[in-house]
Amino acid sequence: MASKTTRVKIAKKPHIDEAERMAKAGMPTGHVEIYADDATSGLQLRVQGKRAFWVLKYGPATKTLGYVFAEKAPHRLITAVSEARELAAEAKKVLDDDPRKFESFLSTYYAIQERDPEQARKEARGQVNTWTLRQCIEYVIEDRTLPGAKEPLKNPYEYQLTLKRPELQTLLDQPVATMERGDFDDARDALKKQYGKSAANKAISNIRGSLDYCMRLQSKASGLSHNDRWWKLIENAGSVGKRDRLPTVDDIVKIMIVLEDYLQKPLPGRKERDGKAGVRANVFAAAWWLVLTGQRTFAALHLQRHEFFPDKEAAPGWYIAAWPKTVMKATVDFALPIPPRVVQHMLPLIEAAKSEVNDGSVWAFPSGRKPKKGSEKKDITVSQSAVRQALQRLRGRDPLMKNESGKIKDGAVDFFAKLGVPWWSPHDLRKRLGKTLDKAGIPGGSSAVLAHKIKMPDLPGNDREREEWLEQHVEDVTAAAYHNPGHMHLKSKAILIWTNAILDRYEELHPTHRQAKKKAAAERVLRVISSDAAQAEQSRARAMEVLPEVRKRLEATLLDHEQMLASLRKKTPAPVNDLRTALVEIEIAKADLDSFNANPASYAIEASRAKGVRGIHSLLVLPTEIPVDLEKEAPAYTELRDSYISGQIDYDTFRSAVVERYPITLDAFDDRTFVRPVTGDEVL
Repeated sequence: MASKTTRVKIAKKPHIDEAERMAKAGMPTGHVEIYADDATSGLQLRVQGKRAFWVLKYGPATKTLGYVFAEKAPHRLITAVSEARELAAEAKKVLDDDPRKFESFLSTYYAIQERDPEQARKEARGQVNTWTLRQCIEYVIEDRTLPGAKEPLKNPYEYQLTLKRPELQTLLDQPVATMERGDFDDARDALKKQYGKSAANKAISNIRGSLDYCMRLQSKASGLSHNDRWWKLIENAGSVGKRDRLPTVDDIVKIMIVLEDYLQKPLPGRKERDGKAGVRANVFAAAWWLVLTGQRTFAALHLQRHEFFPDKEAAPGWYIAAWPKTVMKATVDFALPIPPRVVQHMLPLIEAAKSEVNDGSVWAFPSGRKPKKGSEKKDITVSQSAVRQALQRLRGRDPLMKNESGKIKDGAVDFFAKLGVPWWSPHDLRKRLGKTLDKAGIPGGSSAVLAHKIKMPDLPGNDREREEWLEQHVEDVTAAAYHNPGHMHLKSKAILIWTNAILDRYEELHPTHRQAKKKAAAERVLRVISSDAAQAEQSRARAMEVLPEVRKRLEATLLDHEQMLASLRKKTPAPVNDLRTALVEIEIAKADLDSFNANPASYAIEASRAKGVRGIHSLLVLPTEIPVDLEKEAPAYTELRDSYISGQIDYDTFRSAVVERYPITLDAFDDRTFVRPVTGDEVL
């Protein structure tokens, strides 16, 4: 950019008039005309584009003080050089005191300027000492949560959340007396873009409520007056329609599987990240925790590692997750029973998050970002917006997936659309949890999962006492959690139903788990085949031994029917229908006996199954497995076995066919069952 600097004692004529003329005509692109004032060090009058404006260069700071002319007619006009010099002198004092207060000083100055410019400078300097927006909100939280407060704050969590919003941090450190409603426009729009209309409206509402309260009870300290309640005029982010999003369990699980797939590779359309994973381990762990517990994002992610521990009062494998009231919306300490299956699922994820981002963190879901410079908090949790942002990336809506014109890059993929899954956010998980429990017949379960008060002692700072404290802390929390056994039982029942529904579908839909399940099912059947085939000779020998008994039974059956026919013929009148039935049964009995006489070995098949296919399978599967029915699950093997038992093939042929078809060994001296890896697609 080209610039021309002229050192002069700035005057109305010719400098200010000339600057205004050049601004109205418009300066060439990239060119800046600068008049540096000899009378006031650092004061400049600049012309750039279609603007003529006053600038103060002071130390490392370059601040715009006001305008001589601008095409869009700004309200901060300074047409007299004397006013610009006096304002510059006061501005230097503010920058010496605290550069962060400069904008507040300038806002106050222009708010009073029309009435009295000289008084404006004095009041602008004086107003800097009144409360900031942060102090106002903190006062409201403190005063309205005191015992016996006249206007108790029903939901301090929302006010605390407002203080944490990154989009409000600049405004929070400005004196409220120097602010005006327009100061909130950019922050409101940023909140709306990042979190949605509802969250933006809540933040604006909390700010309005805080300023109203401070104006009434702390007018002097806050500098607020009932004569100018400008905060009442701050516009909301827009009306919020009724949410009807209700993701199914499958909708949730499908997206979780996609998140997992991008733990080791970048998302499509984000190649500029060069090798970085599309999903960080701490965000993935946080997402699963939200899915499985159904807790609100802020509270769920503020879980300290020592607050996730084995439940000594429950069956083996159960854990308790506990949160202090300071992070809970209901402002009560809270404990949630965690089923063994969830514990086994979450512990590796929590460890992966820890090792990836912050081994020394006290949090179960630590942040991978470095704290802001000057921040007292060195150890923070993963951002409460991180999971939502990860989901947005799966929709192809991330800024890094857009080109310079703001359009989505060709490589970006909307996985929600690709999988036919309607958009859902972390908050929608809670609605599906409630619906699932309603369907299971415990509609009160979702409420129980969100409301149980316990007493939690403070963590000591003395490292020597920490180990003893942790042991006692676990005892205290567990005892408090079980103070109302029925309530804890309902929680356990509810969380078990919900998490089983999620994890069952996860294992069914996840390619790796599905393959493992097929493999386990195949191996379960192969164990039975191996054992049965190894005993086939003994099974056939035992079956042949009982064939004489089979003949006797068939002959006895035929004799019984013949005797019955003879008896019926002696009756008067003759029972015609009974006689016909008896004749049919005699014909069937004769056919069975003739079949046996023609091929006795074929009757050994059924006899052998008493000790074979149907007799041993229940002993060869694990206690948790479903018994094997080889006739249904391995018909090809059953056919081979029947051929051998009935004498159609010899044992060596049978043995060779079995070993060739299945990955098993039948050598007595070899303890191995499987001689090659079994895939989930193994043909049985």
